[in-house]
Amino acid sequence: MKFLFRLIKAIFKFIFYTAISIFGFLMVVGIAVSLLDNENTEEVEPFVEEKSEYLVLPDEKSPDDSTRYIRHTRHWRDYAHKYYTGEYIISEEDVEKSRAHRINIPNVYGPGTAFEKFYQRNLKLYESERNLFNWTWTYETILNHDKTMLGSMYTMFDSILAREKPDRQDFANIIVSHVQLLPYYLVHPQTCEAYYAYDSTCAEFRCQYHRDKKPCLAEVDYGVLTPVEFAYDLRGDCDTRTILLMAILDHYDYDTKLLYSYNYGHAVLGVNMPATGHFVYFQGKKYYLWETTNRDWLIGQIGASYQNMDYWDPLDIRF
Repeated sequence: MKFLFRLIKAIFKFIFYTAISIFGFLMVVGIAVSLLDNENTEEVEPFVEEKSEYLVLPDEKSPDDSTRYIRHTRHWRDYAHKYYTGEYIISEEDVEKSRAHRINIPNVYGPGTAFEKFYQRNLKLYESERNLFNWTWTYETILNHDKTMLGSMYTMFDSILAREKPDRQDFANIIVSHVQLLPYYLVHPQTCEAYYAYDSTCAEFRCQYHRDKKPCLAEVDYGVLTPVEFAYDLRGDCDTRTILLMAILDHYDYDTKLLYSYNYGHAVLGVNMPATGHFVYFQGKKYYLWETTNRDWLIGQIGASYQNMDYWDPLDIRF
């Protein structure tokens, strides 16, 4: 009888401690799964401009005067899901100078002028593709004017370069992904209503874009923002994004081109560096297409409807 009682007691004790062990194990697993779920949630959260603030600082040249700036604090990730943060400032004075230059892009045919030198260098393009000639001059002039006005943004990337020590490809990924995550805004020189009036069947991209009530910046001369304007405003479309990236990448000695397609009505960044995928030849070099208008596009990738490389023209922009 005593043996039976001890046996029953031992069985209950075994069941009790086994149940406690299983419960503890399930609790640990549950906590681990919860932590993993939270980590995954953070991975897919949208990236936003964490902070933008206006500053009023003394003018370096005239201490009695002051200048208004905007300071952007940026948070983003690259294609390997590595996170970066940095901040830069842009003065409203530089924005106004850049905007005024864009509105009044010089095209004077005087001996020795920048335009005359450009004209002589691109005489064949002027005679064969007047539209590409005009756009090449527009972008080249804008970049030559703005490239020295982005010092604070260069400093932001200098800090990342010094801290992370990425190789050339990874550093290019960091720079391009920073721009890809910014919201897309169509930039155009006319009013929104003008595109409905021009395209009665609404068959073209711009009319359809406005029909769908997507965001835009209307009545912008030349239909492009300068690098300084875009760095300040953080809203832009394909060529606006591309010329900002060209300015930054050129600062770090990358070989870039603006690749323009009249047939597709689109512009992308072209970079001459080791890669795979879609590219165009220019003067014996391969320039790989790099889409800038949406997140996570790698160098060499382009949408299926843009893959005829015969429709892409590399603009010989020198700055």
